[in-house]
Amino acid sequence: MNVLQDRWIPVRTQENQHIRVTLPDFYAHAHEYKAIETENLFDEFSLARFLALFAHCAYEPKDESAIQQMAETGHFPMEPIHRYIDLCKSEGVTFELFDKKRPFLQAIPDDSLDTEKVLSPISKMDYIYAYGNTPIHRSTHFQEDYAFHVEDCPIKLLSQYVYSRHKAGGYETTPAGTPTFFLPNAENLFQTILFSMPPVNKDREGTKEFWRSPQAGPEEIVPRRIVPIPSLRYGMIFPCRRIVFLPPEEDGLVHRCYYQPGISAKTLADKQILWKDDFVAINCGEKEEKLFNLAYNSDNLTILNRFFSNQIQLPPCISRYAAYLKRKGIQHIPAIAYVTATNQADYLGIQKIALQLRPAIYQDENAFLFLQYIVSFVGDSFKMLNESMLTVLPYNWRIKSYLLQYREEMVGLFIKQADSFEEQSLGLDELMHRLPALYETIQKRSIETFDRAMRELNASLFNLQPIERERKKLRSKLESFRKKRLQKEGLETST
Repeated sequence: MNVLQDRWIPVRTQENQHIRVTLPDFYAHAHEYKAIETENLFDEFSLARFLALFAHCAYEPKDESAIQQMAETGHFPMEPIHRYIDLCKSEGVTFELFDKKRPFLQAIPDDSLDTEKVLSPISKMDYIYAYGNTPIHRSTHFQEDYAFHVEDCPIKLLSQYVYSRHKAGGYETTPAGTPTFFLPNAENLFQTILFSMPPVNKDREGTKEFWRSPQAGPEEIVPRRIVPIPSLRYGMIFPCRRIVFLPPEEDGLVHRCYYQPGISAKTLADKQILWKDDFVAINCGEKEEKLFNLAYNSDNLTILNRFFSNQIQLPPCISRYAAYLKRKGIQHIPAIAYVTATNQADYLGIQKIALQLRPAIYQDENAFLFLQYIVSFVGDSFKMLNESMLTVLPYNWRIKSYLLQYREEMVGLFIKQADSFEEQSLGLDELMHRLPALYETIQKRSIETFDRAMRELNASLFNLQPIERERKKLRSKLESFRKKRLQKEGLETST
């Protein structure tokens, strides 16, 4: 299996055909491809991250403007790709997946480290068919029978280096951790990979990318060895697992590999994030910065609440794409978020969320504060509505449908307000003058939702007095809450 000659990268063309292509062919025709199309989302993001790093190493863009200039060409020029491949070959990189001395994207085989004790079924590398003893995992018979097609092996390796869990087996994960990762949701894969490609950063130079590193001395992949904060090139695809494939068996499939902890890097100190990742947003709190995460299975209102809980520094890959679209007169930035559900050691699921981001809102402090007030008020109003409805009716899917409808109505109200900022920029006083009427609208929608649900959910079977009593209680709580919020925000409660 040679990643330069064999077709292993799965893509969807603009003509909606699913094909596999070689590594050089990917860059030659990236503008003709619509999306990466792997069997799961762990693989999808990990492969995109690798392709962005490979492009960074080949083109070495000196700054953000160099990336923007490349964007205007509409395709990847191939000469730098071929030069970089020749450089790798001159240093002994084989690009062969099962080379006995230097297998691509794997640790250099070492009999003293790769022993029978760490020989594992290949299923250990697949997050969808997890490996272990908990009820969510497959049987041991399945683990032994499971195998990879040769062309899938490079993709599975990349997933291990990007998505390995903290604490799994007692060792660390990648420098980025496992936050919500983002990608531009561009028109084609040329744009997606181009804007995901970081520029050269002299402050982050050092160790060469993993597949070029000789893995000797300080670069040796010794299980559980602690290393300094890695360079940009080494950290994007970081060998936090020591993996060596066994060759395909008689059936042509790969069944086993040597699998054990790899190296790890300390990435947090004094509440500072030491590893800056181009695919990760930062939550800029008052006291410290944190990696930004969306919650698994979130609805739109929950997503808005996450984005407006604090000022968010958007991922550099999204900011690059936003700068490009802004020059085209486009304000809304299509993006993809990869959101995971985890326990301490394992993944329970992964979700892909399509977003329309508005960087201008984060650049306008007045607009951000105003929208933050709305999201916060809606969240608290929903809690009161939810409590009142469950007081008089048992929770079921029909109750849930009314609550979900309310939440989507509130998202629509939010979007309408956000749209108004694109028409004209308003001062803080003008924005705050809108709040009393908006709070009143939210309050009325809450009562209307309660009334509609009580009327349509066979409420006549119940004693109507408790329902009316709860309705008055809800109205009183909402009104009291509205007045307190207006007082807190320095606005007249009589409005």
